[in-house]
Amino acid sequence: MTGSITAQNAALALLDHFCAPDPVYPKGEIHSIYYDTPCQAAYHDKANGDFLKSKARLRWYTPDMSGDPAQSTAFFELKRRAGGGRRKSRSKLSLDRQWLHHAPLEDADFMRILEEQRYELGGELASDLFPMAVIKYTRFRYVYPPLAARVALDTRIGSGRVHSTFLLGETDVEIPVTVLEVKSEEPCELPWLHELFNIGFRSRSFSKYGACMAQLMGDER
Repeated sequence: MTGSITAQNAALALLDHFCAPDPVYPKGEIHSIYYDTPCQAAYHDKANGDFLKSKARLRWYTPDMSGDPAQSTAFFELKRRAGGGRRKSRSKLSLDRQWLHHAPLEDADFMRILEEQRYELGGELASDLFPMAVIKYTRFRYVYPPLAARVALDTRIGSGRVHSTFLLGETDVEIPVTVLEVKSEEPCELPWLHELFNIGFRSRSFSKYGACMAQLMGDER
């Protein structure tokens, strides 16, 4: 579900009333380096609504999961989708924190990580991927105890570092959208869902990478 930035506070108040904050990570930031081809195939697959899609990214969190102040826990993720079917592979990495947070995407070590993961995943990664852009956002996490559902509200969605070989011009963009996701092991109906529609949220698919790339590339589709 997506809504406007102005609906964010109303949505948070609603979640505070009906849900409980996540007991471990109630609020934090998520950073992801998305890998794409020089012609941005992953972005165009999503924008065009292609049946087959894949997404490779290196993701880490603030607050960090590592107990070592010099290291960051990160995850290399590969998501594949064919129509309504989805598969996700995830591997855990320990990386130098300062490097991960500040190194330019042209740094060869980002490609080294990709090559190591290509070996681990048995060749499922495209051969011409590069670290394209950092996408970041703030996430508020909740649980809805009656249905054991997890609820996340994402805001301040925007870009950070980009690979200057492939993306020129503006590098810092922010998308004026709030995204709410509900995850549950079983299909569930939320009795307070209509309240979200009343404050302007709408049920639709939304790609944070796609929205940021559209801004970065000046794509008005």
